[in-house]
Amino acid sequence: MGSSTAHAFQAKRIRPAVFSLSQSGRLWPFSLHSSVSLFFALLGAHATLTDLPDRLRLLKKNVDTNVRSSSILGSAVVSELTWGEDPDAELLEPLPDYVLGSDVIYSEGAVGDLLLTLQQLCGNHTTIILAGELRNDAVLEYFLEAAMEDFLIGCVDQTELHPEFCSHRVAVYVLAKKTSREPSF
Repeated sequence: MGSSTAHAFQAKRIRPAVFSLSQSGRLWPFSLHSSVSLFFALLGAHATLTDLPDRLRLLKKNVDTNVRSSSILGSAVVSELTWGEDPDAELLEPLPDYVLGSDVIYSEGAVGDLLLTLQQLCGNHTTIILAGELRNDAVLEYFLEAAMEDFLIGCVDQTELHPEFCSHRVAVYVLAKKTSREPSF
């Protein structure tokens, strides 16, 4: 990581988020394993699971199978979302409390579309949690430097993760939209 990026993270280390999901809480998992998303719906979140058009049929089948056989406190719906394109209006009102993503930072070519989509989906109250394996340091640095223009970014310290599930090759980042008064690093 470049020195400016590494310096920003030293100042922004954070503790893991504690989820407080009311029955009105909205959660948007994208590129997450559907069982993780459904877990949040079981806890009371209103989860909107998104994917590309050619993957929706299998995602819907998984949601239908698991929601029907469970005592669910929240809800789980499936919606199409292609990064870089305008999301459907139903995805924007109201904006979600949380956006969760797994393994979404994988290509420099996808970074711009991912960040545009996060900008569109998130309000000032939205917390974004992105987790994934660190496969390509150059792509990660490109993402982080681009994201710092519009988002505050923190990294969950490895010591805060469960010892059975932490790895030096997996990172969890928490992002929040900057207000107009917050400077870039």
